[in-house]
Amino acid sequence: MLGLLIVAIVASLFAGTKWSDATWTPNLALDLEGGTQIILKAKPVGDEKVTSNTISQAIEVIRQRVDSSGVAEAEITSQGSDQIVVGLPGKPSEETLKLVRTPAHMEFRPVLAFGAPTPTSADQPSATPTPTATVPSPTPTVQPTGTPTPTNTGVVPNPTPTPTPTPTTPGAQPVSVQILNAAYDPSTGAIAVAGMVTDLVSSTGTCTATATQDAQSVSAEAAGMADAAVTYCSGLSLALPPGSTGTWTVQLDFADEGHAGSAQITAEAG
Repeated sequence: MLGLLIVAIVASLFAGTKWSDATWTPNLALDLEGGTQIILKAKPVGDEKVTSNTISQAIEVIRQRVDSSGVAEAEITSQGSDQIVVGLPGKPSEETLKLVRTPAHMEFRPVLAFGAPTPTSADQPSATPTPTATVPSPTPTVQPTGTPTPTNTGVVPNPTPTPTPTPTTPGAQPVSVQILNAAYDPSTGAIAVAGMVTDLVSSTGTCTATATQDAQSVSAEAAGMADAAVTYCSGLSLALPPGSTGTWTVQLDFADEGHAGSAQITAEAG
């Protein structure tokens, strides 16, 4: 077994010497084989000064160049404050010597990018964005997050709303208002109102809830809350006069600088 291993090693060495650059004798390093020594002297450019940091960076650049050329056992050291000694084993090629002697340069140039303008014909109508108020959006079936729903322990209000969108601001564009909740809470004696504007997203509008019964009327206001596709009205609490009972008409109005709308529903108190 040992004999077969020795024969295989000898055969590998023979094949390497015949078909590659391998030799029967090992290559000597720089200290035994001798070679070429190059001494480089740093020259500052302009007002720059030669420092140990710049010498170290230059040594690293030269080492990367020599290693990439396939030269092994190269010795690259600094000498004094402004010299670099490069020792190359054997007889290096002229290309390798040129790599060592060539100084490194870093150049910068501006890159300008111009975007060609797109011509617009005067006769061709431009695209006009559709106002948000005219784009119908799906009506959510759940109450908005963060809006408390009072527990109605009294009579359930009439579930059939009769929305009557009517502009309350002269020249305002009508919007659709929907009342989501108008429930009387006996523990507080108030009607909690929540609703939304189904076809408008506005962060500047005001929601006003009003409850009326005969000559009696109470109201509350809150800022509208803009959502992704609708505007919510919440936090509206209508405190009824003590001892109030019977049917109250609840109206929810919304208005901002260019839109207005309202809806009505009834709630039972007592």
